[in-house]
Amino acid sequence: VLQTDIDQNEADADAAISALQADVDQNEADADAAIAALQADVDQNESDADAAILAEETRQNSSSFCIKFND
Repeated sequence: VLQTDIDQNEADADAAISALQADVDQNEADADAAIAALQADVDQNESDADAAILAEETRQNSSSFCIKFND
């Protein structure tokens, strides 16, 4: 009877550990997905900034060219 109780406690503990590990694994997967989404947003922001800088440089260079050309 004692061994049966011990065996059941071990089985219960194994099930609890397994459930906890599944929860940890899901949390890690969720964190990885959130990090990937954040990195994609950062990458897009950098790309948008690069495009805006290039557009402004082009605009300034065009303005300078026109002013110099007209002088």
